[in-house]
This record gives sequence, structure tokens and C-alpha cells, in this order.
Amino acid sequence: MKFEAVSADTSEKLITHTRDLFDTSRVKVFTTPPSLAFDRAVAYALPTPEGTHYGVTIPITGAVRISNFTVIFSPDGQVSNYAETHTKKTDDGFINIAQWINGGKSLEKTAYVGDLDFDAPGGNSTPSFPLDRSWQKAVACLAAVLGVSSGVAAVVLSLCGGSCAVPEPTFSKAVCAACVGGIVTLGGASITGVVKCFGYW
Repeated sequence: MKFEAVSADTSEKLITHTRDLFDTSRVKVFTTPPSLAFDRAVAYALPTPEGTHYGVTIPITGAVRISNFTVIFSPDGQVSNYAETHTKKTDDGFINIAQWINGGKSLEKTAYVGDLDFDAPGGNSTPSFPLDRSWQKAVACLAAVLGVSSGVAAVVLSLCGGSCAVPEPTFSKAVCAACVGGIVTLGGASITGVVKCFGYW
């Protein structure tokens, strides 16, 4: 499953469809609607042997860059999975992380990240997570595959371990895509490559 770009027309339809989900309360959202930056939403395709899934990631404003709402659509246009991630950095170097998957809270934690800049993909900053050798290898792998800083990669690893540890079936990959997409803009990254990174941990 590889994330691919979609045409402007398809992107507009997917983002409109996603907006309709909120208007009709077909998904459970924990942020306020004005915080959803639909003008910066990103749509993408996830081709699979069973058909093409589609995803939409919407940034949540007023928070750390990696705060997003992501929805994955099945090939028949139904909601397959969705995830919402809230991250807020404090003045004393901590980051508060909360995540909901398919409307249920899946994680809430606080981690120390020091002066880590989450807006600097590829940066050398690393947070004070318990980085043993296997964790470091997984973080380095995710940073390379996703094109993000090691700090952001560590947050992805921490949040999405349960969703991305099982590479098959396609449903599991869609759950993983929803989790990862709720943290970073997926771009052209391959979910297969992401799953392989989790295998190092």
C-alpha cells in the first residue's frame, strides 16, 4: 500500500465528502469544527489488490504541526477508519499527546521533548524517549521513510505501535495509515515501508 497523489478534481471531491461527514455527524470529532483547517487538507490514494482506498488528512490549527484528523475511505467510498491526534507543546519542554481511533480514545500521554522543533523535517533533534538500540533503529527508519525529524518519528512510533505492528491484512494497513496520517502528512510514503520500520522495534 503506497500513498499516491490524486487529481485536483478527486482531491476536491474527497475533501468535500469528508466535510459532509462532520456536517452529518457520521464521525466523532473531539476538536472544535473551526479548528479543522480544510483549506490545508491533503487527499491521497492508497492502491491495494482489493481496490483503491483514499485518505484525507486535515490539520488542526492552534496546536503542534502534527495535530491532525485523518479519515480512510474503502474502495466503495465508505469510512474504513479514522483517527484524530492532538499534540500540544508546553513551555517547559513537554508535549501532551492524545489520540482517538474510530471515535474511541486509544492513547493519552506526556513526553519530554526539550527544545525539539516539530516543523523541521530531517532535523537532528531527538526527544528524551527511552531510546534503546531497537527503538533507535525504528526511529531512524521512520524518519527516513516519512521524511520527518527523529522527534516526530519517535512520536509516530510511540502512538502507532499497536496499529502498525501487523502488516496484513489490508484492513490492518488502513488502520496504520489512519494512525500515521493523523500525525504527519503522508505524501508519497509507503505504508509497507512504515510497517517494516515498526518491525525493528
